[in-house]
Amino acid sequence: MTVQGKMQSVSVLIVDDQKYVCDTTRMICRQLFKKISEHLNVQCAYTKEEALKFANNEQFHLILLDQDLGKDPHGKKIYGIDLIPTLRSLQTFAEIIMLTATNDIRSVVEAMKRGASDYLVKVDGNTEYRNLKLTQALNRAYRYITRERQLLSRKKSKFICKSPPMRRVDTQLQALAKVDDCVLITGASGLGKQAGAERLSELRGEFLKQVGRPFVDCNTASLSKDLFLTELFGAGANAFTGAANVAKPGLFESADGGDLFLDEIGEIPEEVQKALLKVIDQKIYTRVGAGEVSRKSNVRVIMATNRDLKAMVKQGLFRHDLYMRISAFKIEMPPLEERKEELSDIVNVLIESIWREYSQKPLSLEEFPSDLVEYLTRDNIEGNLRGIKNDLKQLLVFSQRDSDGLPILDGWRDTIRVQHSATARLNQSITFEHLLNLPTDMLSHPEFPGLRATKDILERKLLGEALEKYPDSLTERAHALKMAVPNASTKFSEFEKEKIKTAKEGQSGKEHAQYA
Repeated sequence: MTVQGKMQSVSVLIVDDQKYVCDTTRMICRQLFKKISEHLNVQCAYTKEEALKFANNEQFHLILLDQDLGKDPHGKKIYGIDLIPTLRSLQTFAEIIMLTATNDIRSVVEAMKRGASDYLVKVDGNTEYRNLKLTQALNRAYRYITRERQLLSRKKSKFICKSPPMRRVDTQLQALAKVDDCVLITGASGLGKQAGAERLSELRGEFLKQVGRPFVDCNTASLSKDLFLTELFGAGANAFTGAANVAKPGLFESADGGDLFLDEIGEIPEEVQKALLKVIDQKIYTRVGAGEVSRKSNVRVIMATNRDLKAMVKQGLFRHDLYMRISAFKIEMPPLEERKEELSDIVNVLIESIWREYSQKPLSLEEFPSDLVEYLTRDNIEGNLRGIKNDLKQLLVFSQRDSDGLPILDGWRDTIRVQHSATARLNQSITFEHLLNLPTDMLSHPEFPGLRATKDILERKLLGEALEKYPDSLTERAHALKMAVPNASTKFSEFEKEKIKTAKEGQSGKEHAQYA
């Protein structure tokens, strides 16, 4: 799971039961922050209840928490240190600084154990030290959101739309940015469904004038079935035997105010499908083990799948009501063979993202050997973009480096072949272009079956390849073969019957030979 974007400005929560202390601290924070930037959001909470309400409804980068918060209605003292675990669970990304009246080492150590990041002693004469500490904390928060914005802007380039099919997809995404409904993105693995989801989140942020709109992505196929609901909705304190006395936020909380991207939703169990339908419909959910306390969801859900959900509904593997709820706005990512003009740009983006992990020096496709460029920008690499990315990783990691630290790629075929037989694809795969341009010597072959039989053989081969490539989606098979879905359905039905018949005849022949 990754989280992009948090807030458009640095946000501070001051928790102190004395109003004049809150007002003074707010003024100090604003004065200090003016040296950094103009945008600072400060909220003050004078009671424990107000603090928890703010923490539950908004997101903060810095929390200044007083140790002494007065007394409850029964005269019992309220200590800020007791709020730290709850604040930490509600504000995963916030830095908590304790404000204490005395320099009590034991209470400071205990505060750190419970999740505080630092502490400040509220006594006269330490103004310079206090301002330094606060300035450092505000600087850290500012650097955090600046880094998140830069990360977000870099990720925009993932979505390339030069080809007509991708321009149509982008037009659909721009229209959907103006509404808050659930969106379903379909298509084979490795076609950039996540990039489409990120693009939609970016466009939605622009429409709402949000800076750094949160985007949380999760591959649901990687989640444990037992902990699915916990990961999505979080868990209350002591929700499970042996669990820590700390509530756990879920993905819906992390994505609050933004978008939650759930990939591979065809893999989610029925119990989770039911819970997702409720949160999409009613905009509320409940943490696991948190009783009946419901939480509001301010999240747009974007889902993706490479499976045929409609077929799964007929098979009883996917809820019909959930499918109807999420399929109103459906976007299909086009296959790479329809996006040839943008493959070099896509590969360049992949090179940049992978190379950034290993070196600060820039690297582009222009520096690659021409035959490697031709290989990487083919539209039939196994795994689509994921296959290209895997090959690039191997090339950039395993190739020898020159004196500048850049990879030497002249022997790229051997580098990839060492790891797997990927280069066999260059020699074994026959493209349609090759079929048209390469000479054949079929007519003089003694086993040439004739024109009609050759057409039937080629048709069966293409049907078999389409079935292998898209086993779960008749629509994708029809799209790949450029056929209408009803016609494709008839063809594949005949193809399956012929396979069964051939298998039975083969088995019958074996049995006859056995008893002969």
